[in-house]
Amino acid sequence: MFRRAARFRRGGALDALSDRAQGALRLLWRRCAAIWRPDRRGAASGAIPDISADPYRLSSLDPPSWRGRLHAAMVPPAAAGGAWLVAATPGTANRAVVALYATSVLAMFAVSAVFHLRRWDDAGWLRMRRWDHTLIFALIAASYGAIMGLGVPGWPRTWLVGAAVTLCGAGIAVRWLLLHPPFRLMTMLFVATGGVSLIAIVPILRGLGRLGTAVVLGGCAVYFLGALALGLRRPNPWPGRFGYHEVWHLNVVVAVGCQYWVVAAVVVPAL
Repeated sequence: MFRRAARFRRGGALDALSDRAQGALRLLWRRCAAIWRPDRRGAASGAIPDISADPYRLSSLDPPSWRGRLHAAMVPPAAAGGAWLVAATPGTANRAVVALYATSVLAMFAVSAVFHLRRWDDAGWLRMRRWDHTLIFALIAASYGAIMGLGVPGWPRTWLVGAAVTLCGAGIAVRWLLLHPPFRLMTMLFVATGGVSLIAIVPILRGLGRLGTAVVLGGCAVYFLGALALGLRRPNPWPGRFGYHEVWHLNVVVAVGCQYWVVAAVVVPAL
């Protein structure tokens, strides 16, 4: 009798746990399904958050004349350089990793250019900002795959790529599950994913050499300084032409150039 009672209690607890899990999954499904039409959902139910005081939204309404031009100018070189880089990479698996990296660079610049060159309503701005941040995370993950995955020997490369992909996946999930996540949260995720490489500096030195490691770390530092300028909205040299956001875009171009050089001049020739 006692065994039956114990089994009954365990069965009831499992049923309750199953009901809670199903409820959580249903809620997650509704949140995921709702994000695909933020413009219609917001217009009908007021779900679009009030972003009238968001400084980045306000900047997008009357942007400096250079807003988006730097990244638009990088689209043709990214396409041509990516095709050359893939063709120069030996081995099918290696070529696939480099192709993913080159595609992420091209996609990031292209989507950023479309986002910043066009004027959007609130719903469109939020939607494009999601894609903009998503492709930044995708570029970070693909950069780890190309540089660390192909250039660093032994188990550290598995750890580095795995940690970067996990953090980038978390960042993308947060960006799509929350319509307007806190800026500080997104900044911390960007910095955390970029800073993973500092934990395994010795294996990176062995794989990339002093020059390659210095250029990679230099690119990370340029990214960090750009993110700092974006967060502080300083420096803001010529607000009507070239403001703090353009400083961030310039830093992105320089940092991507550093990492591209490492892939092309250090990683691929050693394969």
